[in-house]
Amino acid sequence: MIKKDLLNGVKKRLPDLRRWRAALLCSLPYPGVPWRVERRGQTTVEYLMMLVLVASVAVILFLAFYKRILGGIFTVVGLILGAGTPS
Repeated sequence: MIKKDLLNGVKKRLPDLRRWRAALLCSLPYPGVPWRVERRGQTTVEYLMMLVLVASVAVILFLAFYKRILGGIFTVVGLILGAGTPS
């Protein structure tokens, strides 16, 4: 008797569980796709894209300000070399 009542309760709630599961799957980025999909090499590609971005910004900044950068380097070198001369 208890098992029949329990089974009837589960059968009554089953449509609610199915609707909840469907709503959960539809809320995922791609409906029907499992939450954790292993994509081989995705981390490596993201790392390389960030590396390319940083390198390109560095090259653009160097090309834009190369005269000031070289002037600063020569100023530092002059200060280092000039620091050893007796006064």
